[in-house]
Amino acid sequence: AVFGLMKTWQEGRVIVTEQIRREERQAVGFLEKLEREPPLRAAGIAVFLTSNPYGIPRTLMRNVKMNAVLHEHTIIFTLTTERVPRVRESERVNVETLATGLYRVVARAGFMESPAVPNILWAARQWLPCPIEDAIYFLGRDDIVVGSPRGMARWRKKLFVFLARNSEYAASSFGIPTSRVVEVGGQVQI
Repeated sequence: AVFGLMKTWQEGRVIVTEQIRREERQAVGFLEKLEREPPLRAAGIAVFLTSNPYGIPRTLMRNVKMNAVLHEHTIIFTLTTERVPRVRESERVNVETLATGLYRVVARAGFMESPAVPNILWAARQWLPCPIEDAIYFLGRDDIVVGSPRGMARWRKKLFVFLARNSEYAASSFGIPTSRVVEVGGQVQI
């Protein structure tokens, strides 16, 4: 029973991740569109969390599409867990400037570490020309619904939806203050 539960969770996460990745865009196309049709710039710092260290997160794309605005300083943040217990401070953070006011921060942590995103950004402040302590964190909060007949059996999909609804809140696992979180919602069919 425990193995079946764990296998359902693992397979469901793979399906959801694939669905989310299909909706993400390549950085080049997004940057070209920003250059052609520049959105209004809002004051402040926005941090968009994503597991993809290459593309543009759909939370950022939704925010630009729905609000027609991009923050003055926008950070795309990815945290990868390495197969070592701890990562050296000198190898922890990589910052890349994608466009004016748009940065990608890829952080690495060991599997024994419990890194807090604000602390990592504070450590990267020498490469980021903005006051990190005032940042607003954008997280995707998708409702997972049973849809297509492909993939797992229907009862396993329902079990996965139940498990996903009871999983830990992302902001708490990344050490983000809840008062600085904005959730951008959507729906994912499995």
